[in-house]
Amino acid sequence: MAECNCCKRLSNVVCNIGSYNAEERNHYVELRRELTENRSVEEIPFGYTFIYPNQSSLLLRIAEWISYENRCCPFIRFSLYVSGEADSIRLELTGSKEVKNLLKKEFHLP
Repeated sequence: MAECNCCKRLSNVVCNIGSYNAEERNHYVELRRELTENRSVEEIPFGYTFIYPNQSSLLLRIAEWISYENRCCPFIRFSLYVSGEADSIRLELTGSKEVKNLLKKEFHLP
């Protein structure tokens, strides 16, 4: 089961996985797995951009995942780029150098 390991990785960047009850945690883990496996990703100066097909049902799942992730890891900045004219939805996860290193390890990024 994938879960946030932030508190094990960085001493000054600590997640709050305990903010979820059991049902919320299971849902968070499901969303995270769905939205971080088999995805396109680009490295950017302060983090990573996840790229998804532009589908309204997927956009709702991404927004839901952001709300959970933001609660657990408030030190990550999220920027969501979506347009009806675009082929993709772009989600930037950014922060300090430590946050970028955490994202790289946590999501197994190149």
